Amino acid sequence: FTSITKGERNFIGGHRSAMQGDDQRAYLREAVGPAVAEGLEKLTHELVRERKRVLEGVDWENGYLPDDWKSVETVKWLGEYLI
Repeated sequence: FTSITKGERNFIGGHRSAMQGDDQRAYLREAVGPAVAEGLEKLTHELVRERKRVLEGVDWENGYLPDDWKSVETVKWLGEYLI
C-alpha cells in the first residue's frame, strides 16, 4: 500500500469531491443517516416477520424447514433497500 496525500483523499471515483470536511459530515448526518435508520427499522420488522413465520411453522414441511429455505440476508436486504 502507498500513502495517500491530502489532495488524493478528496478524489473519489475519478472526480474530485465537491464536499469536504464539515460539508461531508453534514450530508451524512442529514441525508444518509435518516435513510439508514429507516432501513434498519424496516429490516427489523422483516426479521421479526420471518422469525414469526418460522415459530408458527408456516414454511415447515413434515416438521422441518425445507432444504431450500434461507433466512433473510440482512446486509443484502439493507443494501437493496438503500438503493
